[in-house]
Amino acid sequence: MRSPDRYDHVPFQLDRIHGLVSPGDSLPKVLRSLGSAGLDERIAAPLLAVTVEVFREVLDEFEELQAAWEQGQAEADTMVTYALYQKATKGDLQAQKFWLTNRLPEVWTLYGKNTSGAVRENGGRPKNDADPLTALKLIG
Repeated sequence: MRSPDRYDHVPFQLDRIHGLVSPGDSLPKVLRSLGSAGLDERIAAPLLAVTVEVFREVLDEFEELQAAWEQGQAEADTMVTYALYQKATKGDLQAQKFWLTNRLPEVWTLYGKNTSGAVRENGGRPKNDADPLTALKLIG
């Protein structure tokens, strides 16, 4: 097992992100925070003063850092998904379209195209000309 200073050789410069994390936060907590802020590696790497390649190498070397990064990103995705769901269930038509075309692409499409980009025969309506309420029952 590695010693507690196992991240000493990691080249991240944490002083550059003082507004996003608290002083003294562990490196896994820092990565989780960056991920949960909605950052991707193209933004997080320069904040830590490394290239995207170095960022990926560090995550590949330390499973616990990779797990923390992925957990943070999953938290951000969950928050956005919940916000989209809230808007869709409150009648926001754009949110409803986005939700349905992404959650049920086999049933709903926009502009009559399926996920491969080919124009569907039925012009983008639910498959088999099903009533939209029938398609919605697939969600719940």
